[in-house]
Amino acid sequence: AAGAKGITYSFYTSAGSCKTPEDIQRDISMIKNFEVIRIYDTDCDGLANILKSMGPNQKIFAGIHYPEVVDASVEIIGRAIQEQADGDWSKIDTVSVGNEMVNFGKATPDQLQASINRARELLRGKGYNGPVVTTDTLVAVLNNRDLCHVSDYIAVNSHPYWDGGVPAQQAGPWLQSQLQMLDDVCGRNGKQIFLAETGWPHKGKKFGQHGDPSKDNQLVAVKSIVDTLGPRTILFTTFNDYWKDGGTHDVEKFWGIFEG
Repeated sequence: AAGAKGITYSFYTSAGSCKTPEDIQRDISMIKNFEVIRIYDTDCDGLANILKSMGPNQKIFAGIHYPEVVDASVEIIGRAIQEQADGDWSKIDTVSVGNEMVNFGKATPDQLQASINRARELLRGKGYNGPVVTTDTLVAVLNNRDLCHVSDYIAVNSHPYWDGGVPAQQAGPWLQSQLQMLDDVCGRNGKQIFLAETGWPHKGKKFGQHGDPSKDNQLVAVKSIVDTLGPRTILFTTFNDYWKDGGTHDVEKFWGIFEG
């Protein structure tokens, strides 16, 4: 799986509380082969504890989960970089403001643009010169072309399982065709398109004709994705998210690639 650029990681226990620094250190030691670790928020001292635990060449795709608290979240990110990385902002690969906000109807592209601009301005003031984006579903960007332009590059989540018509062994080529379609819809605007989250569940109910969750299918799908799009991809996810609700098809807890 390490042929992928990165992997997502959640610093919550099965009960939904914050993992301890020791837990996080142990977890991060299992994903040392990934260049990028994607996280979704600034809570739990998660960012600081990952910075403390990760390898010298690893970077973090940081998340600000709630765009309305951009200022406070940037403060937390800045403090973590000062205290745990001696002010070395190269440890941050990307900062994403919001995850699937348009998809869930929680924000408009215009609102996200304002939040991204605010975050970028504050981050630049602290010495971070890397990309600032929002991450949304590929379908949301296809349906809201304004999202093509709000970020420094186009970051999308896309899961072949939820298409229902994609066999696990076709996951990579299917995603490649989706990214190609997205590039067309965005008018080939020159912005890089990056897959910020993709994977396959290993337990739960079948979705559609081919969305079949199993350990075998997860391995096959991940291999197909990595072989096709590895350098443009963050895999979802390190461990099972037992703190989540099962969702309509009882798969939401079961996307973990590693045994935690």
